Amino acid sequence: MNWRSGALFVGLALASLACSADRQAPDRASSQTTDAATTVAPAGPTDVPASSAGPTSLVTGVSSTVASSAGFGLGPLGFGDIGFGTAPDVVIEAVSGALGPVVDDSSVAFPEMIGESFLSSLTGQAFDAPFGRRVCWTGVCAFFGGTEPEPLAFVGWSVVAAPLVTLTTTAGITIGSRWSDHFGAMTVSPGGCPLRGSGTTIDGIDLVVQGGEFATVDESGEYVELLPDPTLVTVVGLSAGSQITAIEEPC
Repeated sequence: MNWRSGALFVGLALASLACSADRQAPDRASSQTTDAATTVAPAGPTDVPASSAGPTSLVTGVSSTVASSAGFGLGPLGFGDIGFGTAPDVVIEAVSGALGPVVDDSSVAFPEMIGESFLSSLTGQAFDAPFGRRVCWTGVCAFFGGTEPEPLAFVGWSVVAAPLVTLTTTAGITIGSRWSDHFGAMTVSPGGCPLRGSGTTIDGIDLVVQGGEFATVDESGEYVELLPDPTLVTVVGLSAGSQITAIEEPC
């Protein structure tokens, strides 16, 4: 189970409790980015994650293959040619070459568990590995995880603000993309927080969207899902794989 269906939704589910007592709804925030002019179709991981009873995104084999910045983009299996399972130093070097210097680098242990999700009460964060690291550039973050503090492997990314260079998915979606302009490349789900919802791209990347109303509470106090006018809905976040996220995030 990836963080989207596991640990990530621990944070999202709890966030939805703040929106409604009757309905859970997704919302999350992270930080991230990548390259623009040349977006290359995402390549698969150079190492296949070892199967285990734990989260499927944990990677025990770490690739040290250097990927060129020309193959750097937003894909469901990594940053273009830089696939999930790649060693942190390789990812950091390649992304820094495209986006500039790292602006944040933090490591966290997650000693507690709920289901298949790992939690840290100390930091108020959740992940789907017991050990994690988040490395961020302007607008973009990469996430590394593992069953031990070392070695860690690339397991996820997120973009929550416009980076220094325009980064798009292979389907042409980027920060600021309007739903009405991309019916064939993205879908948006009804419900969520009142002013924020979720969606996916045709190539399997998760989206956070806003614009119009996604949910309300009727006169009887019941949570009601809504689907806004597509001309109002724009992308404010993209992600793939596993991310370290807040356990509780209010709408």
